[in-house]
Amino acid sequence: MEVKRGGNDACFDGQKVILRPLRKDLDLENCWRWINDPEVAKFLLIVSPIDFGFEEEWFSKKYQN
Repeated sequence: MEVKRGGNDACFDGQKVILRPLRKDLDLENCWRWINDPEVAKFLLIVSPIDFGFEEEWFSKKYQN
């Protein structure tokens, strides 16, 4: 596994996976789709589908710092 650093963010690059910090511009849409996927949502404490605007607001608040 190779560790790359860019600014304050580390990226772990393996043969089958790349781990890096979440980025709103790259990850918001996928996170929204995943949280609304019934196979994922059944393991979460959510009761209804999440609106994209709500997910975007949560993402912005969570990662503003």
